[in-house]
Amino acid sequence: MPDSFDKIGLALSGGGVRAVGFHLGTLDILERVDLLKKVTMLSAVSGGSLVALGYALSLKTQQPNQKTFKEFFKDFFETLPPLNTLEELISGAATPNSSGYHTLVDAMARVYKDKYFEHCYGVNFGNPKFDVFWNAAPQMHLKDLFIHSTDFKTGLNFRFQFNDPTQGRVGDDQVYLTESQAKEFYLSDIMTTSACLPGLLEPMFMPADYQLTDAMKLDIRDHFKNNCWVEFDYVALMDGGMLDNQGISSIVLNVLQKAQPAAAPSPAPPKPQPVPPLSAFDYARWWRDRNRELARSATRLTTQYDPTSVSSKRPDGGDAGPNPPPIKDTQEDDCPDNFAALNGVLQDLDLFIISDTPTFKPLMARFFPKNNIFESITGAAKWFLDRKLNHYFIAWVVFLLLCLVGLVLGAWGLVTVWAIASIPLLAKIGISIALFVALATLFLHFVGGLIIWKGAQLAEDKLNDAIPLRNHGLWYYLKNLTLGDVVHMLRLRAMSVLRLTSEIFLNRVRQLSYRWALEVEELDKRIVPNELLKLRTLTLPAGLGGSWTPRGPYTTLPAWMTTLSPDMKDIIEEASEMSTQIHLDGATVADAENNLKLLAASGQITTCFNLLEYLWQFHSDGSAWSNAPGYDPFPGKPNAGSIFLDIKEIWDKLQLDPYQFVEDRLS
Repeated sequence: MPDSFDKIGLALSGGGVRAVGFHLGTLDILERVDLLKKVTMLSAVSGGSLVALGYALSLKTQQPNQKTFKEFFKDFFETLPPLNTLEELISGAATPNSSGYHTLVDAMARVYKDKYFEHCYGVNFGNPKFDVFWNAAPQMHLKDLFIHSTDFKTGLNFRFQFNDPTQGRVGDDQVYLTESQAKEFYLSDIMTTSACLPGLLEPMFMPADYQLTDAMKLDIRDHFKNNCWVEFDYVALMDGGMLDNQGISSIVLNVLQKAQPAAAPSPAPPKPQPVPPLSAFDYARWWRDRNRELARSATRLTTQYDPTSVSSKRPDGGDAGPNPPPIKDTQEDDCPDNFAALNGVLQDLDLFIISDTPTFKPLMARFFPKNNIFESITGAAKWFLDRKLNHYFIAWVVFLLLCLVGLVLGAWGLVTVWAIASIPLLAKIGISIALFVALATLFLHFVGGLIIWKGAQLAEDKLNDAIPLRNHGLWYYLKNLTLGDVVHMLRLRAMSVLRLTSEIFLNRVRQLSYRWALEVEELDKRIVPNELLKLRTLTLPAGLGGSWTPRGPYTTLPAWMTTLSPDMKDIIEEASEMSTQIHLDGATVADAENNLKLLAASGQITTCFNLLEYLWQFHSDGSAWSNAPGYDPFPGKPNAGSIFLDIKEIWDKLQLDPYQFVEDRLS
C-alpha cells in the first residue's frame, strides 16, 4: 500500500454551518502538513459544498488579487458570524425571481451571491460561474470536483462536476447537461441546489429558477426533451444529502471509471442509460450489476497485461504480461472477486479522507417518554387538558351559534345606528368601524368552524373507505379522549416522523454510503473516516457507547494519542451536539464568531486524531511507543513517518491550547 499520498480524495459532508466550520479545520490541518496540495479529487454535499467551492475558487485566483489559504480561511469568519440567514431569506423572498415567483430558494441564492461569492471573489470573477474551473491558468491541483444534489425525477445524485468529460458528465444517468450548458451556471445557484433543504426551501427547478439567459433556458429545455428521460422541460433538484450525505459515491465511481479503458470519442451526444427499475429489489440488482461491470472493466484493463513485461503483445500492439488472470463470468458471487482484483491497482487514489459531521444524541434522548408529559401539569391548564373532546364539541357548537347570533345582532345594530339622526356623524363612523371589525371577526370564526366541520366529514369518509365495517362513527371513538391525550398522541407522532427523517433515515444513508466504499478491500485500507463523533466516543463511559474500536491490525494506540485535555473534550462535546442550521447561533456577532472558532477547532482536533490513528494502524509496525533516540515505528515508510511526526507536533500543541491554530489563521 502506498505511503506517498500523492493522489488524495477528499469528501466534505453536509451539516449546515456545523459542517462549514468543521471542514475548515480539516482543510487547515491538511494544509499545515502539506497534504492539501495533493488533493486531486474533491467531493462535497450541502454545507460542505460552500467550503469546496470557496477553496477551489481560491486556487483559480491570480495576482495581484491572488487569495492565499489564510485569506480563504478568514473569509468565512468575516461573512458567516454577522449573517442572519433567516432574516435575509424572509426579506429577500419579497423580490420575485426570473420566473416571476416569490420563493425562499431564490432568496437563498441571492444570499450566497451577495454575501459570499461576490463579496469574497467579486474582484476576481464578479459573480463567478462554473466555467471558471475550465480556465487554463492558473493550474490547480484539483483534477476532479463534484458538487452533489438530488434529482427528484430519477431519485439519483445530480452532480455538478468538473473533470475529464470521458469520466462523467454534469447530471446523472437520466438527466444531464452538456459541458457548454454547465459552464453557464453561477456558483451561487449550484451552492443553493446542493444545500436546498426539504421542508425549509422549495426545490430548484432547472432551468427556470437559475440565473441563465432566456436563450440558454430554452436550449436546456430542448435538450431535456430531446436527449434525456424527461417528460417535461424541467427537473426539480434539492439537497444532495438525501442520497449521499458524505459525497463518497462520486470519488468511488471516479476511481473505478479512471481504471477503465478510455472510450472512443463520439460526435453524437451520449444517450441516457436505461431507466432504473421501480421495484426496490430489481433496482438493487440493477445497481449491483452496474457496479460489477465497472469493476470488471477496470479489472480487464489492469490485470490482463503488465506494462513492464515484453513477453507478449496486446491486440493493439502494446506489451502484455505472460499469463493474465481470467475474467470471471457474471455469477451471484462474482462481486467480491472482481472488486478484489482491483487491489493494488487503484493508481488514482492513495488516500481517501471523508470529513463527516454527524450530530451526537445522548442515549436517553433517543427514546420518547413513556408517560404523558401533561400529567405533571397543574392549575387551570390541567382543567382544560382533562376535559374530554365531547365537552369541547358542545362548546364548539355553542360558539358557532353565538357567532351566528352575533352576526345577526351586529348587522341589525349597524343599520339602527345610522337610522338615529341624533347621533353625531363621527360617532356613527366610530361605532360602524367597531361593529365592522367585530362582524368580520365573528364571520371568520364562523367560516373557520364550517371548514373544520367539513374537514371532519372528509376524514370520516376516508376512514369509511379504509375501514368499511366499523360499528360506529369516528366521533364515537374520539369523544371520550381528553384534550391532553389527543395532544400527547399528536406530539409523539410528530416526534416520531421528525426522528425518522432527520436521524434514522439520514444515518441509514450514511451507513450505506460507507458500506459501498468498503466493498473495495484495498480502498478500505486507504480510507480515513474523519468523523466528528469519533473523538466523542473517547469522552463517554463504556455503558453509553464510549469506546475505541480498532479498524486495523493493532488493538491499542499510544497512550498520548487517546488522551484529550479538558479543553479539547469540551470543544468536541459542544461541537458534536450542535444542530444542523443555516446560520450560526449567538446573541451577538462575537458569540457567533466564537461558535465558528469552536467548530473549526473541533475539525482540527478530529483530523489530527484520525490521521494519527490511520497512519499508526496501516503504516506503522505497531511497536510500543518510545521517545528514545532512533525509535522509528515506520520502517521502510519514511513519508508516512514524517507526516505522522508533523501531525503529532500539532497534536501536542493542541493539547496545550486547542484554539491556537484557529487564532493563527485569523491573525
